[in-house]
Amino acid sequence: WHAETRAVVGMITDIYEGKTAAEAIASYMIPAADLARVLRENQSDEPPLLCYRVNRTDQVNALRGRLPASRSSGQTGPIICILHGDERQKHEKFWQCLEKFYWRNVICRHQYSDALADPRRIDLRWPGGAPDFEIFQHDMAWELANKLKMPPTHDIEAIRKEMNRVEARRPVLIYTWVSNEDKDIQENVQALIDLFRDFWKDWPERPANAPIVACLAILYMRPGARERSPASFWRRFFGASKDLEAVSGRVRRMIKARYADASLPELEGVTKSDALRWIKEDDVKPHCRGRGGDPEAIIDAIYDDEAIERREDRIAMKDLAAALARRFFF
Repeated sequence: WHAETRAVVGMITDIYEGKTAAEAIASYMIPAADLARVLRENQSDEPPLLCYRVNRTDQVNALRGRLPASRSSGQTGPIICILHGDERQKHEKFWQCLEKFYWRNVICRHQYSDALADPRRIDLRWPGGAPDFEIFQHDMAWELANKLKMPPTHDIEAIRKEMNRVEARRPVLIYTWVSNEDKDIQENVQALIDLFRDFWKDWPERPANAPIVACLAILYMRPGARERSPASFWRRFFGASKDLEAVSGRVRRMIKARYADASLPELEGVTKSDALRWIKEDDVKPHCRGRGGDPEAIIDAIYDDEAIERREDRIAMKDLAAALARRFFF
């Protein structure tokens, strides 16, 4: 027990054969000072989720159009959607906003009148490797079983039953992502998307207002736009194309031609008019008072700041959220 974090900080991350429980605990104890430092860093660096809600109405409305029209619509199978756009548009934050705000306050209010329960979000690691369905299903099922806290298994039927047992009364929002740096997407984006759709094809139907919504996010990385992770380096080293813009163009054309029924509008940067509307939302207004300036003047200053990158008068969501957090929240 650590007083500053008010938490138990011992953690067993693995137990190898031949080790006693005491040896495992001793081997994997996290120093309390390190945990406190990381906690403070994470609390101070990330803008509030509210900052990522500046005009994503096109995506929310498109998703609403994919969902059953009302709670009396009976049963529905998994709903597949493709969310694509520049990496700086913060795909994962949109999905978090869907979980924390849009589902209950927009979708349920206008579509279902009420909700059985708040959604559960499950983030899955994308299985890499060759576009072979059996391998893909094996790896994706294993990952999903882990998230459902099942014993390790790739038995897809058992996983489907467990999902409907433990999450029968609330929506489940699945999120997984790939980028144009990945060799899989560079070589055959159509096969990749088809694998994802086929994985969910035969799942049991669920109540109309508690569906499974499975999202494949495709991130368009730009050369030099971010720090490269070790994983990113090795993907490029083993044959990934350096012409990321060309890959992005091919993916966009493929989505438009073959997957328009599943695709949400591409995530784009935010205009000044979008940001000016955001500060007038009821749950945003309290944060825009007493912050040392007129809210509209602050938005003007953000969009006049030459240090913030703009494309066609739009600011990427990542940069805008950080600027809004500095001006209005901290």
